[in-house]
Amino acid sequence: MKQYYATFLLVVLCLLFGQVAFSQTTINGTVSDASGGLPGAKISIKGTIAATLSDGDGNFKLCGTT
Repeated sequence: MKQYYATFLLVVLCLLFGQVAFSQTTINGTVSDASGGLPGAKISIKGTIAATLSDGDGNFKLCGTT
């Protein structure tokens, strides 16, 4: 009976960690206006703590979860 619970727990943990590992998304882009890239612009995903700033050319890379 103990082995049954241990196996069940292992399967559940593997499924949970697998879901988290595959639910990550990377977003790339450029923030710009008519004169070119905007450095230092804040980019965030609404409802999360995921945020980043654009570089000197307005480019950004944001890693978050979906």
